[in-house]
Amino acid sequence: MEDVVCMVCDFYLPNLGGVEAHIFQIAHTISAGGTKVVIVTHEYGEHRGVVRCKDRPLVTYYLPLPVMWRQNTYPTVVGAFAVLRRLFLFEGVTIVHGHSSFSTLCHEALLCASLMSLKTVYTDHSLLEMMDLSNRLVSKILAFTLSHTRHAICVSHTCREHLVCNTLMPPARTSVIPNAVDADHFRPPRTPGPATTIVVVSRLYWRKGIDLLARTIPRVCARDARATFVIGGDGPMRIHLEEMKDRHNLSGRVQLLGSVMHPDVPAVLGRGAVFLNCSRTESFCMAILEAASCGLHVVTTNVGGVPEVLPPSMCDLCNPDPEELAAAVLRALNRPKNNPLVQHQQVW
Repeated sequence: MEDVVCMVCDFYLPNLGGVEAHIFQIAHTISAGGTKVVIVTHEYGEHRGVVRCKDRPLVTYYLPLPVMWRQNTYPTVVGAFAVLRRLFLFEGVTIVHGHSSFSTLCHEALLCASLMSLKTVYTDHSLLEMMDLSNRLVSKILAFTLSHTRHAICVSHTCREHLVCNTLMPPARTSVIPNAVDADHFRPPRTPGPATTIVVVSRLYWRKGIDLLARTIPRVCARDARATFVIGGDGPMRIHLEEMKDRHNLSGRVQLLGSVMHPDVPAVLGRGAVFLNCSRTESFCMAILEAASCGLHVVTTNVGGVPEVLPPSMCDLCNPDPEELAAAVLRALNRPKNNPLVQHQQVW
């Protein structure tokens, strides 16, 4: 009997983010080999019902579940059991793969699968800092979920250490599989972008360090009259960047693109020579890997699993401080440029 893999998460396309892109790429890669893959998420606007691919055994279910906050379904524990059980039986699912500790649907699907004696796997994409009360609560819920999950995958060694420490899951039941980038899609542009343009592609949330970005940009622009910024992404902290532009008269040097679809990210990255990441916490950070694959030099905060992603020749690590970030960006603008094609070949 062939296995049928079911990937479950609240966060999936058309929503944008690293988890969404990861699930999409993994599902398409597995199904390309002939293994049936079922993706389960909740409705996103006009995306509802069942979508079946014609060229591969891939099915996506957009379930009619109520959404609570930031695309998360209500935490009912067993509220989705009936529809999940029927779906697993109808599609002949043998392996349930849940993604993200912040996904309610992931926790419920793994619990339902364990009660049905199906094989269960969990992939952790986030670091849960214990200084935050909400993270402590999520950590307790995750510990309960993993108590009946067969195996856990972490995207970095730092992520694995946090997972084992916070949930007391036996290390033997955990593995580290770093994220990868589609190098055929993320290639250096034929015509390199301006050497003085800094690119940022990120969701505009606090944990992505947008407050740090809003304080770093004026420092860079004040010290280098050539510097310009292109920022792709959207979120609740966009207002901070808008206010910064107006306060420092940088409307002509800072461009906010808004939400950028994943297939369009390489074109945005190709508009500059330096990539800036200001995240306050990251388990891996796909954005800097994609930027390096496109030939950009990366300046990033030294947090979480970020130091594991790129070698020192491709990135500068610094503390999450606006002054240090600005100094690192200025050094990157004036450093000898790497050969983008050679750098692209070194990215896995």
